[in-house]
Amino acid sequence: MAILFFLPWFGKPGSEKMSQRLEEKFNRNPEACIELADKYISKYPKDAIPYYYRIKSNLNLAEKETRSRFRYKLISSILSDAYKFHRYADAELLTKMNWSEQMLAIDKLSNKMINALQAEHDSSRITLIQTKLDRIYERKKSGDETEMQTNVLEESKPLVQGFYNNQYFGMPTGLENITSFDPDGEAEVLRILNIDRVKKGMEPLEMNEYLRRAARYHANDMATQNYFDHASYDSLGGKLVQIGTTFPRIRSFYHESFVNSENIAAGSRRPEDTYHQWYTSKGHYENMFNPSSKKVGIGVAFNPNSSFGYYWVFCTAM
Repeated sequence: MAILFFLPWFGKPGSEKMSQRLEEKFNRNPEACIELADKYISKYPKDAIPYYYRIKSNLNLAEKETRSRFRYKLISSILSDAYKFHRYADAELLTKMNWSEQMLAIDKLSNKMINALQAEHDSSRITLIQTKLDRIYERKKSGDETEMQTNVLEESKPLVQGFYNNQYFGMPTGLENITSFDPDGEAEVLRILNIDRVKKGMEPLEMNEYLRRAARYHANDMATQNYFDHASYDSLGGKLVQIGTTFPRIRSFYHESFVNSENIAAGSRRPEDTYHQWYTSKGHYENMFNPSSKKVGIGVAFNPNSSFGYYWVFCTAM
């Protein structure tokens, strides 16, 4: 689980002081931080900062909570606050807080809760968690964002075709179908992984065409826009600008079931080397050997003019 670090926010008068007070409370006692955040929210219901710290505190408590019923309540509260934080935070604050990484942490915690609820056959609570997650991801599909993406598309100039596909701007529509640099390499990663999953008593993963298109799209995007991140970026005026987050991007391509993970890797040509990178990394390993995962997409792109050359993406769904 990723740790949420304090990042100063210089917004309306009082926001910096508010952040400092909440951070100090969190460091001493997360529960006291929640009480202070509650007071700020009551007074400033449209300020994103107290929601951020209530999320931060509840994540800390949820990681330690062993009782399923109480952990569910904490996660439900986190998801509600995440929606409000995303609603009231502007693009600068989302970037400063590294919100895409925090959403990965929230998704991972939510997925663990869903796994526990599946064992309890509690479909109603599973549906509530999934509904809250979807509401967060749909929040930024506003007219302003659509207009921004349209303007960027009009100004974009595709790269010359080569080892990679055209450069794309804005978030994908889900209709993109990227040609892979090495489809055999993608299949080899899955072959090695499924051998190890079977050895561990798990069902093998099934390659899904729509998840594969999502993985290939992100691999190509990192290779052509020259970045390495779970979030999606565009290179505009010589600067990288975040234009979207992980799971909304994947869901643009795949709608059949709950999307629950993404691994990325860069720099290795050989599929077995990339697999080894993920296998020896705790978080990536957990994603590959999640017993709830049923379907997978794997993609690889290569751009000799990029920082790492080779870019790999792995995403799964239940």
